[in-house]
Amino acid sequence: MDSAPVADAGHNQVVSVGATVTLDGSASHDADNQPLTYHWSLITKPVNSQATLSDPMNVRPTFVVDVAGEYVAQLIVNDGKQDSRPATVMVRTFTVPTKRGIHISRARWQSDTVILSVSGRGPKNAVVDIIDAVSGAPIGTVTASDTGRFRFQATVTTSPCAVEVKSGQLVSHKALVRGTGDLCKTQFPPKQPRAEKGTTTRSSQNLERERGQ
Repeated sequence: MDSAPVADAGHNQVVSVGATVTLDGSASHDADNQPLTYHWSLITKPVNSQATLSDPMNVRPTFVVDVAGEYVAQLIVNDGKQDSRPATVMVRTFTVPTKRGIHISRARWQSDTVILSVSGRGPKNAVVDIIDAVSGAPIGTVTASDTGRFRFQATVTTSPCAVEVKSGQLVSHKALVRGTGDLCKTQFPPKQPRAEKGTTTRSSQNLERERGQ
């Protein structure tokens, strides 16, 4: 009885816009050692992308990443008698698409230099507003790079306990500001997580120590 071949579309990839991607189906195999034919297709690609495969019947076709976002290629192999189940591989870009959300990756206040630093990612080249998440008062603005990354620094005599960032209609989560020490414990006291069977939890003292870092 003939066994169905197995398609292997290779590993996921992260690339830059403009890169030529080489897909690799060479790990596909057939238990009966029958020669395989390959059929690739791009089943998902970003809006406005014109990407096409160089040769859908080749074991290693290529395509050019012309728009930021995610691409999914599908591979089906045939051993001359039957098709394999589809296998897929994802290719995504470093660049953040314009319509993706916004978030804070780090917020810290240096008490010795009274400098507040806020970094994160948002829409590429967008103006990002830094907001005191408690009072709602504006702190400053920064422009994101063409990859969506932003880093804001300003002298702030008294640090906010938490910040959020906005760009247009996009609003991030509220992020606690590290380095505030005892200043914010009354507004944001550390919570003791519930212990479950077979698990251990950090003490409130450890959580307080982390908050002050």
